[in-house]
Amino acid sequence: MDQDDLARIHEELAKDGVFVHPSLADLVTPADEAALEQEAARAEHPTYVVVWPLRESDTYGGKASDLLTRLHDEYPEPGIYLSTTTRLEPTDHTSVEVDGRQWGIPGEADGDLSEWAVEMVVDQEEHQDIPSAMGRTLELLDMDPDQVAELNDELLAQGAATRGDGPEDDDGWLPGGLTTVLVAALAVFVAWRVAVSFRRKPAPLPKSAMRRIRAARARELLARARDESQALGEQLDQAEIEPGDDADSWQAALDHYAVVRRLLTPDEPAELDVVGALVLTQRGREAFACARGGKAWQPTATCYLNPLHGQAGRGRRIEWQGRTLEVPVCDECREALRRKKVPDILDVVHKGRPVHYFETEVEPWASTGYGALEPDLMVRLHDHR
Repeated sequence: MDQDDLARIHEELAKDGVFVHPSLADLVTPADEAALEQEAARAEHPTYVVVWPLRESDTYGGKASDLLTRLHDEYPEPGIYLSTTTRLEPTDHTSVEVDGRQWGIPGEADGDLSEWAVEMVVDQEEHQDIPSAMGRTLELLDMDPDQVAELNDELLAQGAATRGDGPEDDDGWLPGGLTTVLVAALAVFVAWRVAVSFRRKPAPLPKSAMRRIRAARARELLARARDESQALGEQLDQAEIEPGDDADSWQAALDHYAVVRRLLTPDEPAELDVVGALVLTQRGREAFACARGGKAWQPTATCYLNPLHGQAGRGRRIEWQGRTLEVPVCDECREALRRKKVPDILDVVHKGRPVHYFETEVEPWASTGYGALEPDLMVRLHDHR
């Protein structure tokens, strides 16, 4: 998207609050656009709607958040910004989706749309066209947040009753398909096991259950990270560099330990930072071992699907959101993929629903795969901290 496109979108939003890309005119008619304009005008806060043909291979990697952020950076006006995503039309296993960002809303943080339940309700209602999904989003944003949360809980309960408690047959999952997430087990230890199914939509957990699971896993991960980092610190404190040691490897071990301490300094560090601390602690141990052995240390790729699995082997081709990716995976995940089983993907709760960690846009972890795609995490950490 060039500056002319940004100017064109902004000009249209300034006039009536809605921009529809010409290529999507068959999906949003003039009457639909007029209806959206009226709904946006009634909103409590300035609200803008962008209907854009996002694609995974475009300038924004298919991310509505990137498109909206660039637009706001160029024209920093406060308000709620809504956009279509790559899901512009329904398929057998997905419905139309809406994403949102906000800036300058009193009492709310800039960035992700604070009313996460709005997106969850729209997703669960499985809207079949853009005007319906976007119109419903505007309607929900105008409702009392508690009412939206209650509606979300009702939909979750209805979905649970419809699904029943039986597990999905493994034959419903195809190797490499990472687009549709189904929570398969509520693990309170290192990671959730997430089953990926092409036959039904993801079922978000009730908020109370998500809070319990998240809290339990966070405590487990944090305790493990602090124990392992303390052990590394004690190793470094008790040892002294000797003539045969590799000085660069020594420095790498010290640098990794320093970053780990910084990541774990808050009383309640962010979950993805805790995972990062575990990855960096392991690398610090490896660098220390190389230092004592008089060897140069170089970071190796971690498993892309779950960095807690440790070092990865050869790359594996997977299909994700219409793209073919060649990513390094560990032996465990490789075997699961080979046997058409569900790999143990690291998932987190983001905006109220379970998603793969690499879909969170939390940097530098998401884009590097915790070192799977860019092994030298230290450089990226300095860029983002």
